Amino acid sequence: MSAPFPNASPSGKLVFEKSSFLHKNSRHKKFISEHYFNASVSILLPGEVIPPNISSQLDNEEAYLVHRLPLIRLIDKEFIEAFVKKGCMYFLSHGSHLDVHDCVALLPSGTLVLNLTKDTYEQLGLEGKPSVFTPRHQKPNKYVVHIDLTADCFMPGRKNYNRVWWCLKDRLNLVFDFLIRWVPDDNNICPSSVQQYFENNGYDVTQVGVKQKSSLLKNRLTPELSDSNVKTTDDSYKTTYDWLGAVSCAVKLDGAADDFLNTYRPPDPSTPHDIGHHQGTGFISPDVINRVLDTVRSHVEKNSNKTPWAAVTVHGFADSPVSWSQREHGFYLGGDNLYTYVIFPDQQYWLFSAFSTYDEGY
Repeated sequence: MSAPFPNASPSGKLVFEKSSFLHKNSRHKKFISEHYFNASVSILLPGEVIPPNISSQLDNEEAYLVHRLPLIRLIDKEFIEAFVKKGCMYFLSHGSHLDVHDCVALLPSGTLVLNLTKDTYEQLGLEGKPSVFTPRHQKPNKYVVHIDLTADCFMPGRKNYNRVWWCLKDRLNLVFDFLIRWVPDDNNICPSSVQQYFENNGYDVTQVGVKQKSSLLKNRLTPELSDSNVKTTDDSYKTTYDWLGAVSCAVKLDGAADDFLNTYRPPDPSTPHDIGHHQGTGFISPDVINRVLDTVRSHVEKNSNKTPWAAVTVHGFADSPVSWSQREHGFYLGGDNLYTYVIFPDQQYWLFSAFSTYDEGY
């Protein structure tokens, strides 16, 4: 007998904020920098194609896929001293599903996050906590372990380090494919040093670029957005958010019925415009996202006569153990963690941030 289809769609959370990039308390840089693992970024410009100075911000990204790397290699003292303590390290297990598998992330803070199944957690023997998404009155099926690789006490010969080493080596030798990107503190050091390090230690490493594509969406009904025509006290912003998502998926929203009886219309007032769309997918670090956002801001400010606004949307990895900072991310019916900046020429912005039900958000 087949299982019944769930009668409820995935629920989620949408947070809307208004601010200015020029405000002394604007947190846009921090917000972006703490969303560590980004799978895609897309840009919308009404009225024009995406100029090369914006799309080129995604060129030459140096990310890598390390194949079959034992987890214990991440606590090697040489690796910690050479990379973890001398730059921002982005490390994410690849090909494992958060709801049913073990998943791992190494954060720029130097914290190693292990999101483990019940069986792995009990075999491994490290101290952790049940997932915050464990339903009430049920036994946990996922556990989370945090290990600070930069702590003064975390070094060979010390009790804490020796315990972790023993558990990872003798009790359970966990092996993963990892997506990695390293941003060194010293601009004179090449980020590809991390590739050479793992290759020199006998591991297969593949370079991972950002796949990019541009398009011009012709004659689309486009809302006339301005910072004064939306309120945080009602739900009008949700219609705009729905429109932005549909356009990013190249859905034509003209209100006419089609084969699927789609009669959705964009927010009023709307007028026909061509819309430039550019998308990059890969393993994209926050410093690149900040660079894209700054370039779009500058473009909108200088071209306000033809570009009334722009939007930058960033999607995180559905199977990342964290969403923002060290906040736990989960996957139940969906693993959404994404955000959108709508940017205006006067440097005002709207920020939409969306989370799935199993996500601590920001």
